[in-house]
Amino acid sequence: MKQNKGITIMSLIVYVIAMTIVIGIIATISTRFYGNVNELNVQTQSVGTYTKLNSFITNEINTKNNTPIYPSKSDGNVSYCIFSQTNNQYIFQNNAIFQNNVKICTNIESCTFSYNDDNELTITYKTQNGEEYTNTYKIVNY
Repeated sequence: MKQNKGITIMSLIVYVIAMTIVIGIIATISTRFYGNVNELNVQTQSVGTYTKLNSFITNEINTKNNTPIYPSKSDGNVSYCIFSQTNNQYIFQNNAIFQNNVKICTNIESCTFSYNDDNELTITYKTQNGEEYTNTYKIVNY
């Protein structure tokens, strides 16, 4: 009686086809996963920029008698705001926001600072991924 040892060509072909299908499915899933991770990373950076700038400005607003002076937009590439008590300067230029020449926010497409007669400081900026944020801070001198 003859014993069958090894595998046949037919079973080898079936094995190779099954492994090709499995590898194709895994590649598709991992490509989508990494694409979503990269998109989430861009969104997270945008929210991080918003939170960081908001904390810096809130700290300025909470300083006693610290009002914005000279908030203006000189042209499309540079805008700035200087606070009276701390003398901290917030400058938008070169797609970033600086506090006293220290970069605090990056990937900013545009930014404006405005201050009105109702003691409100408004900061509007747009990130390079298209997210736009506007914050209005009420200045209360106490």
